[in-house]
Amino acid sequence: MDESFPIFFNDVDLCRRLWDAGWEVWFTPETSMVHEGGASTRQVRRQMIRESHLSLLRYYRKHYRGRLCPVVYGVAVSTIWLGMQARIAASALAGRR
Repeated sequence: MDESFPIFFNDVDLCRRLWDAGWEVWFTPETSMVHEGGASTRQVRRQMIRESHLSLLRYYRKHYRGRLCPVVYGVAVSTIWLGMQARIAASALAGRR
């Protein structure tokens, strides 16, 4: 695992690297599992919103910078950044940490 993705997007990055190395990555919709979403991050909501978006930005930087048209890359990165700011502001207005 790439340690620059400490909690978010490490699975996505691993699948991408396996795919790039010629391995098959399968999606099996008939398989299911229960995930208690946010159980470990609920107490520090704004920090986790920030970290998840920063991990997504790291993922884009690692896999798309230089591969996408600079304008498209810039719009994508700006959208992620603005989304992070909006979600943090909404969390603060809702009175969450």
